[in-house]
Amino acid sequence: MYSKKLVVVLLTIAIIGVCALVLGCTSSSPSPTATTTATTPTSTPVQTTASITIGGSTTVQPLSTILVDAYMKNNSGVKITVTGGGSGAGETGVGSGTLDIGSASEIVPASVMTQYPNIITYTIGGSGVCVIVGTSVQVPANGFSIKDLAASYVTGQPVANLSSAGVKDIYTRADNPSGTADAMGSYLFTSANKSWIYANATNNLKTAQGNDGMVAAIQSDPNGLAFVDFGFTQNANGIQIPAVQDLNGTVYTVNAANIKGALKDFFAKQTSSTHYPIKLVRPLNYLTNGQPSPAVLAYINYANSSSAEFAYQQCGYFSMSDINNA
Repeated sequence: MYSKKLVVVLLTIAIIGVCALVLGCTSSSPSPTATTTATTPTSTPVQTTASITIGGSTTVQPLSTILVDAYMKNNSGVKITVTGGGSGAGETGVGSGTLDIGSASEIVPASVMTQYPNIITYTIGGSGVCVIVGTSVQVPANGFSIKDLAASYVTGQPVANLSSAGVKDIYTRADNPSGTADAMGSYLFTSANKSWIYANATNNLKTAQGNDGMVAAIQSDPNGLAFVDFGFTQNANGIQIPAVQDLNGTVYTVNAANIKGALKDFFAKQTSSTHYPIKLVRPLNYLTNGQPSPAVLAYINYANSSSAEFAYQQCGYFSMSDINNA
């Protein structure tokens, strides 16, 4: 038989052990260390190998090409292909799942969002639209008025000061819908009638594919008139850029500083700008169908980073950082 003294000792030890256990369970403990992966949140790792497709806006296309070339040099396991087709193609392509990233030089229309409600917009920059004419056109000092431009696009025939200046051919975009054409159409005819900017059975408009096609058309037609993204006029020979005159007679000179100033007003949700017609500036967007994969998001983040600034400058566009600092 155990002695009473031994029993007391054993009971005392047992009581001490239980108390220690209880106190250990109820007292606060140190935060898990970084090596405790089960309790420490971590960011989703970026895929080291991936294949990404980008397509849509011909305005965003040259920017994407430059960005992608630089990005793939530092991410050898990622292969990205870039195509054009117009903003409409980018919107429907990403919405239907044929593109990983759609590109659009416009706010995604409500009709598209109704059809593809999971589209997410990532604004990476901004640009502006301007009129260009051939070298034989005698550009008036105050440029061309919105009234005369609108009348000329409705009929396909140059009227008033366009005709007297020597304009003979009016060009529009063959790719429909186009963010660039929609911007010009909204400016000339209001958003509700922007489709009047495109060729139809009742006008005599000539057509060209994409911004580069419009520039090429005017370079080969000294009496032609067209509209393009301002970035495509940079270092382009054989074209002239007339000023734009609104319905109130205000004349807007086309240059980078004015377009950037109007973009800052646009993103501040202003309805007008003293710098340039606000309807002729627009966002440059990347689009995804729902939350993007880590590889896609990593590329989009790069496009919005300071490391990508050189690409916007090279294209004649404006990054969001550049616009915000205007």
